[in-house]
Amino acid sequence: MQISVTPLTARSQTMVTVFLVIMATLAVSPTVDVFVLRWPLRFNESIWRYDTFVMFLSNGPQLVILIGVIAITGALTGYRQAVRAAAVVLAIVAVAHVVLLLLYVLDYFQVRRLVAQARVAGFKAIAVKTLVFGGLVSLAAAWGALRAWQASESEGAGLRRQKGDGLLVGQPKAPRPPE
Repeated sequence: MQISVTPLTARSQTMVTVFLVIMATLAVSPTVDVFVLRWPLRFNESIWRYDTFVMFLSNGPQLVILIGVIAITGALTGYRQAVRAAAVVLAIVAVAHVVLLLLYVLDYFQVRRLVAQARVAGFKAIAVKTLVFGGLVSLAAAWGALRAWQASESEGAGLRRQKGDGLLVGQPKAPRPPE
């Protein structure tokens, strides 16, 4: 479904661009915060990895919402490149979350043995919440990426496909005239 977009005034166009840059900055901020808080990198420590994965996965909903706002704003104002960029970023977020979830589950089994018995119930509850919401964020990001990519197609691209331009497969050949 394509939404018709009214042309923006120059002032409105400038403000939409500013808004998109602010939203992109807000979307990057939580990821940068995780890197700053978890520096120096210690990938050989399972507890460090586990805590880092929890931080990344906890920032997922905010990231998907902000990128979604960029996609919606771009679609409503005619910034096709913003919608397409948001689609690509959402796809990357979806794939990254799936990979992080797999690594998170593997580290969960290592870290679980180190948790004091009095804290096991809380530890498991946080792990399940992180796993469920991480999976939902992955699905939402993938679905948002698909829909944003579809919304970023130019209106002319769909019309060309409907007219049947290009190679036709499976059409019977016209009979040859007798020689």
